[in-house]
Amino acid sequence: MITDISSINTFMAVDNDVLYVLDNHKLFSYNLLSKNITTSSYRFKQSGLSRRIVFNSKYLYVCQFCTIYEFSKTNLEKTRKWKIGKDLSSDITGVCCDDEKVYMGIRNGGFAVLDIDSGKIENFNICNSSMWDMTEKDEYIYAGNVDAQLLRIRKSPFKLEDAIKAHKKNCKDVLVHDKFIYTASSDMSIKKFDLDTLTELKERKRAFPRMFSIIGIIDNMLICMSMSSKSTAFFDTDTLKPLATEPIFCRNMCVYKDMIIFNDNNHIYSKTIAR
Repeated sequence: MITDISSINTFMAVDNDVLYVLDNHKLFSYNLLSKNITTSSYRFKQSGLSRRIVFNSKYLYVCQFCTIYEFSKTNLEKTRKWKIGKDLSSDITGVCCDDEKVYMGIRNGGFAVLDIDSGKIENFNICNSSMWDMTEKDEYIYAGNVDAQLLRIRKSPFKLEDAIKAHKKNCKDVLVHDKFIYTASSDMSIKKFDLDTLTELKERKRAFPRMFSIIGIIDNMLICMSMSSKSTAFFDTDTLKPLATEPIFCRNMCVYKDMIIFNDNNHIYSKTIAR
């Protein structure tokens, strides 16, 4: 066991050796080496499932429905917040960031780009459906949308550069690792693409019997989790061949070195994964 929590609706992210935890109304960090805990003095007025945590070298960003909050990674004190949307027609969907900007998908295909230095926000129209997951690497953002597309978006000048039909249904998870992109879909498939050309390299149909999410990669294992199936599955990153399953599941599992980190109602745990 790593530490105690108060709610199963806990959201986590790992950066280097620090685990950041949004536990109901409280934000805290747990150093996985020293075991030191830092708790933010800020308390969120509402809890809920529409939350995400991303970070860069200086700040932690928490998205909650239509609002994004900025916290110092040093002491977890809230520095700024922005109201991006106003209701279910304009809430934040996917989000990622680098040291200069925060990139936010807006429901039904919009995009908001927050300049961190100035605090100013620019809005763009990128596609015709919501982007529920995205990640950034170098000069590009990679996102999946409800129209089953894999999108490559150039950061500067900000524009949609490529859009390919990746799946039959919602392309709901996107992970970039080395020279490859891994995607998961509501059609229950996993696919692997070349990062440079977006050429499809491998497909695993019926990866899960029910909805699932990509969690991360340990060594040469792609880790996926299904709340509905109440399990975590491991796939070979080269072939997408199934390797093993574990009866572990939670809404916001994450990867740290050779471990997966997960929670139940009362505690956060870690489990070492060996091939």
